[in-house]
Amino acid sequence: MTGFHARLSYSNAMATVAVFLALGGGAYAATSSFVGSNGAIQGCAPKQGGGLKVVKRGKHCPKGTVSLVFNARGPQGARGTAGAPGTAGAPGTAGAPGTAGAPGTARAFAAFAADGKINPTDSGTGDPIGGSALGLTQSDETAHVASSGQYCFHPSFEPKSAMISAIGDLNAASTLFVVATVDVRTKAGLSGCDTTDTVRVRMFVVPSGGSYAPPALTDEPFILWLE
Repeated sequence: MTGFHARLSYSNAMATVAVFLALGGGAYAATSSFVGSNGAIQGCAPKQGGGLKVVKRGKHCPKGTVSLVFNARGPQGARGTAGAPGTAGAPGTAGAPGTAGAPGTARAFAAFAADGKINPTDSGTGDPIGGSALGLTQSDETAHVASSGQYCFHPSFEPKSAMISAIGDLNAASTLFVVATVDVRTKAGLSGCDTTDTVRVRMFVVPSGGSYAPPALTDEPFILWLE
């Protein structure tokens, strides 16, 4: 160790740095260089081995010199191939049923015969057509004018909207094609009705056959929903 320290002079160290700079810092050398006793940079074939090591002095390396050895970088390995995609997972179980929706907003319902009478019954069974009235009574209807095809109502609440359906499949309506219309007005009058009426129903019969005839207002049964 004493001999190593004595010969590791400034020139030896600078020569080693020069070798590293010449190699670009990150490169590797298969052989090493050293500074001999005469001050010249000399070559010395390194022994086989890996990593950084001190070469044993021999006939190719003058006595008292040190050589640093780096193995050369090996070639880059081949890139691995991508694995096959996995199989799809099993379907998940069905979710729990949702909660029941809020109740409907209809405030009134009733079926009317062609003459305007509430709660008509099925001629075959005698049961109320569509069920019993809800939220409407006979007093909510203004007196019907026979053969006018028009029905006027003034329910106890202020309706927002209405829906109408003709009754044509229970032997209570005309055999011709029937069209039902409904109007809701709370701020203006309805023609043919009283000033207090807010709902108007009109029933039309459309003649069938080859010859054309305009729709005509005719008394026909219907079902009325109010909101």
